[in-house]
Amino acid sequence: MAGEKILATGLVKDEEVDWDRDPRNSRTWSTRKKWSATIASCYMSSLISVAASAYSQAVDGIQQDLHSSYLLTVSGISFFTFTVAIFPIILAPLGERFGRQPVYLITFALFFLFFLPNALAQNIQTVLISRFISGAVGSAGSTMVGGTLSDIWAPEQRQIPMSLFALSALLGTPMGLIGFTWAGGSISWRWIFWVLLMLAVPSFLAIALFFRHESLTKEMRVRLRQKSTSSQHDSFKERVLIPMLRPLFFLATEPITFVLSLWIAFAWGTLYLFLESIPLVFEPYGFTHEHMSRGLSSVGIGIGALIGFGVHMLVLRYRSTITRPEQRLPEACVGALLFSFGFFIFAWTAKPDKIHWIVPQLGTSVIMIGLYMVYICIFDYLADCYGSYTSSATAAQSFLRNILATAFALIAKRMYDTLSFPWASSLLGFCALILAFAPFLLLWKGRFLRERSPFASNQRGSI
Repeated sequence: MAGEKILATGLVKDEEVDWDRDPRNSRTWSTRKKWSATIASCYMSSLISVAASAYSQAVDGIQQDLHSSYLLTVSGISFFTFTVAIFPIILAPLGERFGRQPVYLITFALFFLFFLPNALAQNIQTVLISRFISGAVGSAGSTMVGGTLSDIWAPEQRQIPMSLFALSALLGTPMGLIGFTWAGGSISWRWIFWVLLMLAVPSFLAIALFFRHESLTKEMRVRLRQKSTSSQHDSFKERVLIPMLRPLFFLATEPITFVLSLWIAFAWGTLYLFLESIPLVFEPYGFTHEHMSRGLSSVGIGIGALIGFGVHMLVLRYRSTITRPEQRLPEACVGALLFSFGFFIFAWTAKPDKIHWIVPQLGTSVIMIGLYMVYICIFDYLADCYGSYTSSATAAQSFLRNILATAFALIAKRMYDTLSFPWASSLLGFCALILAFAPFLLLWKGRFLRERSPFASNQRGSI
């Protein structure tokens, strides 16, 4: 009954309204307008990742200028990722219920404004509170984009837009490290936040220009109300509370969402662990703040994301037409194994006195290739399964993955100091190998699980 209630308050089937001919339907937009909105979405998603990782380049400067401890200062990363985990549970369903543009406009206006107190902060408390709020309001850009692209593009057209979205989310992390590697020496850490502020303004303007559409759900409900003889309005519970609970409901009752969220949570956690561990591993090679080259130690991650994107493009070119979501999963199975294998390369080749630095960099690239292949398949699979509920499904997995990222960012230095670099990375490799079962499990039982889901079964006709 609970599932039926949550389902009933979110969506009306396509055939109940003449939606295909409605000009407000974003799938009727011109190709040019669709791509403008897609590029704006990807830029917005990338900016969130850049803002999350760029902070790590400011840690040393903040610690010195504001006289704070290392653990307290580095918790600025965790404050950001924690709110990115929590607030999509509220924002994504509200975007599905009331329309995405109002949510985007309000949250991104606050997102770029709260870089100001970061740049002007005179104490660590101001920095942490500002990071908390920035992550909360910026989370819309990392979670709702999947639902937006699902609204704009039909399933058979969605592959390349979704691939670019995954690339923007993953590439933003090394871009934040590499792009702000100059933030050291005589250049103040405050300039990181001034530059982020300048980068955020175009994103807000793009939202105002290219997101003039309502969510599929809202338009259908408006039309249904116009046809209804009842004049009663939905209760506050049906309009707000139930949609807000839907992502958690997905995690608790949807095996597809839970299994994929568990895997990507671990993978995303290791990505943020890398924000702290990779500079530590490569310092003996000379990648230091003093030489303004610390961020360059993350070049392998960026190259890996680009190679992963290229591999996925080749898969799309030679793969036959998708008739069911599980056909996307063989790529994820290969990616999950590569992800694990990359950790062992990274673990046992980072030896400055014996092995050139490019070899462990290749290990980080292999990790990122595998992560990209799994990440894009998860988004495509969730979009295929859940249709107009995509934002709720991605909010559910975003919640779990960013919670783990919050924890991993805090334990990175202690973990590597305690276990040593080879064994700490090997431990991650063994965990990744165990969790690689997720795409194999869904390849085997995915159809069975979809047919028994009140949410996924409602979308069977979308592919």
